[in-house]
Amino acid sequence: MKFLALVLAIICFVSFGWAIKSLFQRQSAVPIPMRWLNILGISFFVLHLIAIWLSATYNVGSVIGIALYSAAFMLFWWSVPYARREGLAIAFSQSQSRSILKSGPYKFIRHPFYLSYLMFWIAGVFVSQNVVLLISVVVMGAFYISALKSEEAELLKSRLGYEYAEYRERTGALWPRLWRTKA
Repeated sequence: MKFLALVLAIICFVSFGWAIKSLFQRQSAVPIPMRWLNILGISFFVLHLIAIWLSATYNVGSVIGIALYSAAFMLFWWSVPYARREGLAIAFSQSQSRSILKSGPYKFIRHPFYLSYLMFWIAGVFVSQNVVLLISVVVMGAFYISALKSEEAELLKSRLGYEYAEYRERTGALWPRLWRTKA
């Protein structure tokens, strides 16, 4: 079980690194917050690998963690062709979207990549059963939420603002909206 968890963690992390390098568009240099996100991500990933390697017992938490790694991987790769087609920008960039993605995973959640990344960090906590790794969930989650809010603010101010506001009303940011509240 430990080997499976390590392999899944590595495959997910390599996939995420590939996206930063090859999938997401950038107009010039990588934005400074994204550089910090990369440095922290690599550091936390090494800690996760060590914690998983040193973990002794496996139980339901480990199974949940492996399921989360698998779900993170599947959601990530489900999102890739849609992001590629749209030419999504790297996080924290000032790039303007040409349209609003509403198909594939974007039909259900507005930010499937960020959800995938969060599931990845949470999976490490479950697999290793090391609560100290919750620090990585909080820190990385704060970066993702910050990027998400910045991207949404830019979209709402753009020519796509009205369309995005309607989409946002129907679709959850990181979790499918199962019901709508009426204003």
